[in-house]
Amino acid sequence: MAKRKYQAIEQYWHRKGPFGVFTRATLRTLQFVFAIVIAALYGVDLAHASKTNQHGQTEWIYAELVVVFSAITCAVHCFVTIVHVAWVTWDTVLFILWMAQVGVFGNIYMRHDSDIQQPYVQVTQSVTRMRAAVWIGFINMLLWLLTTVLGVAWCIRTRVDSKIHGPEDSTARDEKKALREISKSPDDMKNSKLFADLPDSRAKGDSVKT
Repeated sequence: MAKRKYQAIEQYWHRKGPFGVFTRATLRTLQFVFAIVIAALYGVDLAHASKTNQHGQTEWIYAELVVVFSAITCAVHCFVTIVHVAWVTWDTVLFILWMAQVGVFGNIYMRHDSDIQQPYVQVTQSVTRMRAAVWIGFINMLLWLLTTVLGVAWCIRTRVDSKIHGPEDSTARDEKKALREISKSPDDMKNSKLFADLPDSRAKGDSVKT
């Protein structure tokens, strides 16, 4: 069971396996869709403020900025396989930004109608829509938390593996590549560039085994 979990974590950050592209694309697509929904819900009030020549509220502008950052990140992750640790940090930053957004608007609108401050009632055309936006933002916050946890787990597993097994040197990697190539097409063993790069003694030994 533990091995299967580790395999899923590793595959999430690579193209291979059922937990690779499919899982990553599904999570990023959900994050993207919910971000667009949030953009539409808050964009209604910003558009109304623009039509009436009023200044947009800072909280609404912040919400739209978080959506822009999130949408760009999702688009990149859906089309490019990224394995650098810096992107794990960026996932964490976006999770914090979504948590702040949910906290701000939840504190404003997730209370009884009579307890909502009048300026925030006037700035929006629908308090009900704002409450729905808080819940949708909360779901998206959980999605960003999930991708953050996956990233952190991958970093921890990679570091643990490097301490246990140690870094693999270039010679060992070349040997493994050569042997894989030989096993696929033994008739072309002598023509293999990777095989030719190995020491003569190893090449002779492997040819006998083949």
